[in-house]
Amino acid sequence: MEADAVQTRAFRENLLGQGEYDGYLIYDKNKVIGWCQVGQRDRLAKILEQFSLTINPLVWAITCFRIDSEYQRRGVASELLKNVLDELGKKGIEVVEAYPKIDTELAGDQQWTGPKNMYERAGFSLIKENNSRAVYSIKLRKVPLSELSHN
Repeated sequence: MEADAVQTRAFRENLLGQGEYDGYLIYDKNKVIGWCQVGQRDRLAKILEQFSLTINPLVWAITCFRIDSEYQRRGVASELLKNVLDELGKKGIEVVEAYPKIDTELAGDQQWTGPKNMYERAGFSLIKENNSRAVYSIKLRKVPLSELSHN
C-alpha cells in the first residue's frame, strides 16, 4: 500500500473511532453504486493550503465522488449531490465547497472530485481557480425545525 493510501486509511479509521462519518452512499436496491466524501473543511489541511483558504469552521467540503462505472453518466452523481446537500441543510450546515477539476474533457475515472458542470447545475458558484482545479461554493438554506419534525 502506498504511503498516501496508508495515511488516508488511518485518517478514516481515526474519524470512525471518534464517531465521525464523512461519506454518503447511494444504492440501487441493495447494491452500493456511489459514494461521496464530505466533511468539515478545515480538517483538510491540503485543501486549505492548495487553494489559500482562510480557516472557517462553518464551511464543509465535498472532496470526492465515486460512482460505479456501470452507473456513470446516468445522473447518479447529481442525485447523490442533491441528497448530500439536503442532508447537510437538515444538519444546519450553511456553506459547502467543492473542488472540481476544470477540464471538461476528463474521462469518468479522472473526475473523482465530480464534474464542475454538476456543481453549477446544483447552484454552486465559482469562487476561484487554481491551475487545473476550482473552488465552488453554495450557501444552503436553513431548514426550519418545523420541517425537520415531519421527516
